Amino acid sequence: MGNYPDEISAREELGRYIESYNQSRPHQALFNFTPAHVHQLNNNSALLKELNDIKKKTRDRRKAYWVEKQKIDQQALEGGYPGKGQCEIVDPEANTEAVFQNQQPDSHNESPTTKNDSLDPSILSH
Repeated sequence: MGNYPDEISAREELGRYIESYNQSRPHQALFNFTPAHVHQLNNNSALLKELNDIKKKTRDRRKAYWVEKQKIDQQALEGGYPGKGQCEIVDPEANTEAVFQNQQPDSHNESPTTKNDSLDPSILSH
């Protein structure tokens, strides 16, 4: 809301807000349905059935997604994707020491020996 130049502008703006609040904004206390939908349906049993149907469809879509993802991941492990070579499984820690051995400190507050000089008591006492 805000400052309105006149009463007509205020009524129009508040009317648009109330319309949006009741018609298009889902409410958590109403199982994420809009007040208009709940009022139109006016049947708690039908509302709960609709909610359960929505949840079931969502669970089914999630399950189908993960089954498909597992198939794709399995294909990658067994021989790669069509047109590409077999995937190479790499140990992410195999070269950690070599990679970070000659790395410069990230900032002026960090040194290779202390990792973080900003925690030094002499610096914190200022």
